[in-house]
Amino acid sequence: MFEHATMKLMKKSMASIDKPRLRKQGPPVYEGKIIEVVFDEEKETNCDVVYALNQEVNPATCFMIHGGGLFYGDKSLNIHASVEMAKRGFNVINLNYPLLQDASVFEQVNTILKAFHFFEQQHSKYALNMNDVYVMGDSAGAYLTLTSSILTNRQDLIAKYGFTQSNITIKAIGCICIMVSLARSDALMFLPVLAFRDEDDEFFREIFSTPLTLLKDAPPCFIMGSEEDLLKHDTNSLLEACQSTHHLHESLIFQKGENYPLHHVFPITHVHYEESQKVFNECSLFFRAYQNRIL
Repeated sequence: MFEHATMKLMKKSMASIDKPRLRKQGPPVYEGKIIEVVFDEEKETNCDVVYALNQEVNPATCFMIHGGGLFYGDKSLNIHASVEMAKRGFNVINLNYPLLQDASVFEQVNTILKAFHFFEQQHSKYALNMNDVYVMGDSAGAYLTLTSSILTNRQDLIAKYGFTQSNITIKAIGCICIMVSLARSDALMFLPVLAFRDEDDEFFREIFSTPLTLLKDAPPCFIMGSEEDLLKHDTNSLLEACQSTHHLHESLIFQKGENYPLHHVFPITHVHYEESQKVFNECSLFFRAYQNRIL
């Protein structure tokens, strides 16, 4: 199919940029503990748990979800960003999830929900605070962040469609250069062909094509974007939806970079930028503003 050929070409192009960058960056320099955990044994899906340095203060937990258009990438893309959040006092769970060539959007979202459930059940074993939980993602990972966090507040949809249930409360989310819609007219227009199963009903397709229709069920949102972001219109859609519905949010929108381009998901790919450090600082502060609130 044309859509599959387009996806393969895009994956090859994305890998040609990321692989040299990741080799040059190498593993993150970090004194804290990092372990790998399989959270879905049936699918052998794993994650990194990046522990904050000071475990005596019962750190909050932040799930990290990588981007890649839902069809590309793995947790290695976000290990440096995960360390940045760990440096700011969070225990970070950096997730893998199945990609569209092997899974539908239901299975992708359900994998995130399985991770919530697994660590809810195993929090003592891994010394994680599941009473103080946040989620952060970039691009397609931000789409999964928004969608999965909405579902934690919609037990009716969990039951109707057979998603994995958890009882955690997500206090706030961070959306970095979000891909907010699967119904596209750009280079990603093939996504709906791969994202949905034949048996998915019209309502399922509608809400997962445009999760903004359920924004009222989302936690407070930290929204980051850039004028140079290829998905800047998606970021603006989320920001405008939050503003029009008075949904709790803060935004950090960068103008054109003076010293280097502030391109799509630059805080993930170039964590050392001054602007990237500002993103991690402000997202951390936004999360902490909700630590002691009952929502």
